[in-house]
Amino acid sequence: MLTSDIVQMTMHRIDNYQRLIKLIKLKTIEEDRCTLPHKVMANFLDVASDEITRWLDRLIQFGMIEKLGPGSVYRVADTAEEVNKLDRMAELLVLIKERPDLSFEQQAGALGITMQELEALFGFFIQIAS
Repeated sequence: MLTSDIVQMTMHRIDNYQRLIKLIKLKTIEEDRCTLPHKVMANFLDVASDEITRWLDRLIQFGMIEKLGPGSVYRVADTAEEVNKLDRMAELLVLIKERPDLSFEQQAGALGITMQELEALFGFFIQIAS
C-alpha cells in the first residue's frame, strides 16, 4: 500500500533528481558536458556530496544521465522520453496524493495514458522508491 509518507518521500526524490538534471543541462550548454566535481554540484544543490553520488548512479541506471569517461564528466542522455518519465511519475504521485480513491483505470484516464503505460510508471515508481 502506498502511504502518504512513501508518496511524499518519492516526490522529494524526484524533485532532487530533476534539480540535478537541470544543473547538468545548464553546465552542458557551456561546454557540451558537465565537469563539475560532486562537491561543487552538492554545494549548488545544498546537499551532501555522497547524495550527489547516489543520485548520479541512479540517474545513470535509469538511462537519464550518461557518464563520459573517467572522473566527474556527465551529460543528460539524448532521450527526452527518459527524463519525461520523472515528470509523469510526479503527476501520478500528485494524483495518488489528491485522489487516493481512484482505481488504476481511473488513474490512467486522468493522466491520459494507457494501462500499460501506467503499469510501466508503477514499475518505475518501485525503482525510484527503493
